[in-house]
Amino acid sequence: MPPSSKLSGLITLAVGSLALYGLHRHFKAKEPQRAFFSFHYSSDIWRTNIVRNSGVTCRDPARAGFFDHSLWESAKARGDAEVRRLIDAALEDSEVTVVLIGQKTYKSRWVRYEIEKSIERNNGLLGVYIDNIRDAQGRTSRVGRSPFGDIADDVPHFDWVEDDGFSNIREWIADA
Repeated sequence: MPPSSKLSGLITLAVGSLALYGLHRHFKAKEPQRAFFSFHYSSDIWRTNIVRNSGVTCRDPARAGFFDHSLWESAKARGDAEVRRLIDAALEDSEVTVVLIGQKTYKSRWVRYEIEKSIERNNGLLGVYIDNIRDAQGRTSRVGRSPFGDIADDVPHFDWVEDDGFSNIREWIADA
């Protein structure tokens, strides 16, 4: 092969490699969408904060769709309409709803409301079991039932500990 053909072949190979690298980066580096996190507040707040404080849920963890305790308690004290307003406002900019599933999550009427509103909004849905995360006393809990039940089919579920949520939640959210 003449030198100019070799050079042309190398250039074509290099351009092709760069194009593949660009495609690879495009698909591998998806930014996660804005996520809303749903959970049973009173029983799962410790484990939920482990997920929240992992710092991988979004670039700005303060915008990760969590309510602080005072905001939640204040809304509850004002009644159901205020809680619904708070949830609706938090869902406003979200594209994915991540339900953190603990032992009692399926019993929560607010989690059910959040799932139903998320479906109305066409949010992606994702379930993450948090029962294997150790609480303040170092204990895990029993696995809770999925709260999606008869509300939504084919929702992907992961386990925060067994499926390495710390490393994978961005991808789970992006794929939802």
